[in-house]
Amino acid sequence: MSHPIFKTALAAATALSIGLTAAPALAWGDREQGIVTGIAGTLLFQHVQRDIREHQQPRRYQGDGYYERPAYGYRQAPREYYQPQRISVYQTTLGQAFNSYSSSERRDIQRELRNQGYYNGRVDGSFGPGTYEAVNSYARRSGQPGATRSMAAAYGVYDSLLY
Repeated sequence: MSHPIFKTALAAATALSIGLTAAPALAWGDREQGIVTGIAGTLLFQHVQRDIREHQQPRRYQGDGYYERPAYGYRQAPREYYQPQRISVYQTTLGQAFNSYSSSERRDIQRELRNQGYYNGRVDGSFGPGTYEAVNSYARRSGQPGATRSMAAAYGVYDSLLY
């Protein structure tokens, strides 16, 4: 019932009925009839302008993109997208366990991973994405797939590379 065409038609019918009511009044002169017709036309014109303004709002920007102003008075909720939470390799159990070893032990771990073909980076004792992938691949292939789940499992993987 609040459709813009319905509102415009209702306003036009109201203006027409006012105009038709004023027309038969023979006691009025042309000036009075013109005033009533002018008032009805002005009301109709204002209503049409307001209706156009409400339904042709500029596009507004929200954080996730542009949205149009809804035509029926309710506001659209912004779309929410699932974004997985990303954890840095340095914050993983493998990263924390690796950094608890001494510098020479960390280089020995990387050297052993390179000897077995899992690591092709520089042996510098620094934990990064390359070391993480190498340790993870080694753990899966050596039958220790749970190395990323607990610190004890991560230490077990590193100890198997050291000793």
